[in-house]
Amino acid sequence: MARPAQLSDAWRDRLSMLSRWAAVTLGAYALTVFVTAALSVVLARTMGRVEAVTAATIASFAVFAFASMAAFHARSALRAWTWLILFAGFSGLILTIFSE
Repeated sequence: MARPAQLSDAWRDRLSMLSRWAAVTLGAYALTVFVTAALSVVLARTMGRVEAVTAATIASFAVFAFASMAAFHARSALRAWTWLILFAGFSGLILTIFSE
């Protein structure tokens, strides 16, 4: 018969994995949206809008891949969420400053 402490460890591991999965899917997607929007606004200052959006969209594939791998590589789910939120906030700040 399993002890209650072992059950709580199993549930904690499952919740941690669920949180990492949410960070990889939802958090990385949200970060990619903010980075793509901020990058397209910044690039639109130096090149045409169509080219800026195209370049930012192409870069978004690398951003999503990096954010997804980083979320699984983080030591804890809390650390993964912290980094995703910080980078999304920084991108949102850039978007707010440079938008017209």
